[in-house]
Amino acid sequence: MQPMVHYIPLKKDFSNFDEVIALLEIRKRIRERAYEDLIASGKYSYAGFIRQFDERLMRLGYTPNRDARTVATVTAMLHKGEWLRRIRARFRMALHRPFPGKSIVKAIVKPMLIHFKKKLDYDSM
Repeated sequence: MQPMVHYIPLKKDFSNFDEVIALLEIRKRIRERAYEDLIASGKYSYAGFIRQFDERLMRLGYTPNRDARTVATVTAMLHKGEWLRRIRARFRMALHRPFPGKSIVKAIVKPMLIHFKKKLDYDSM
């Protein structure tokens, strides 16, 4: 994470407090960049974590003992509902931005996303 890209740094002695308050005007852009770089990029996703973990184990000499069917089953389970999670994250992000008709879009789309989430949760039982 980088100062002034992903967050506004505040000195421990609060000597730059007034400057930080003045910079709060740009917090929206910082928040959006942080979301894009850290969340939407997928760099810090669960799948990325598992991939890095597996790579490290393999570098240490551990070899996976798995068959193709198990790999396919686990992969399918990990990806189930991924599209809905991405849509919901984008929708939540969009709701923080002002745009004409926002209340109408929110009233129509939000119940649909809730319905699909309930259906997805039910299907995974």
